[in-house]
Amino acid sequence: MLPDVVSTAQVLRLDSLNLGELDANGNVSNVASESIGYNLDGICTTRANLDAVQCQRDGGADRSKPVDGTNGIDNAFGKTVLPLLRLLYDHASATTTGFSYLVLEADGRGTLYIGKSQGIVFVIPLVSTRLSDPAADGVVTLAAIVPRDAFVDSVKRHINLISITCGDHSTVDAIVQTVLQAADLTLSGVPEPTRECDGISLAIEFAGTPVAEAPKIVPGCGDPVQVDSGAADATADVVQVDSDDADAGAP
Repeated sequence: MLPDVVSTAQVLRLDSLNLGELDANGNVSNVASESIGYNLDGICTTRANLDAVQCQRDGGADRSKPVDGTNGIDNAFGKTVLPLLRLLYDHASATTTGFSYLVLEADGRGTLYIGKSQGIVFVIPLVSTRLSDPAADGVVTLAAIVPRDAFVDSVKRHINLISITCGDHSTVDAIVQTVLQAADLTLSGVPEPTRECDGISLAIEFAGTPVAEAPKIVPGCGDPVQVDSGAADATADVVQVDSDDADAGAP
């Protein structure tokens, strides 16, 4: 059953994290993400039914491959964006565990901060965020929609978190193209088969600890970018602090 959209604000440090590369036994698998998440759009796109879609994907996306996972699971992030993260960082889930954070708002918006020991590397805005009940081992499944344009703006604004310079256009272009091609849903949730997709389905698994505030990140590149009012504010600049300070509010 699809969980309700979250209605409680909280900040969590992700003490265990599966970005979609680990199967149920904890082994690295290229198809693990296909079993993580929910059918968010009520449509099951298969190899035999490639026209069953909520919207039109980017022209550069591989339209010969079905986007949906097991039983219609929507997790385009795991299928399209995660491979890029795995290229950038070996063992992406293990590398980012304990250094990533999830900020949730009472209106279902959120921000996923993907980090590693040196600091935050990706700032991902979320809408329509849903959390499963904890499993016996405390692991929770998060499912959400990433606003495509807000995510692109965040990548451009915070490329200095990934690269050593704000002028690294080749890295920006590669990530932006991946993000555009990952979009598989409409932000509105309303099926519009002739309209371009503007949302990216995302699902991860985690166990978290409540903390007092979001992580601090270094200032981004350039002037603030205007994002969709329905998206989480993923582009705010804050002052970098030591990791000990960031965890000061943890119980």
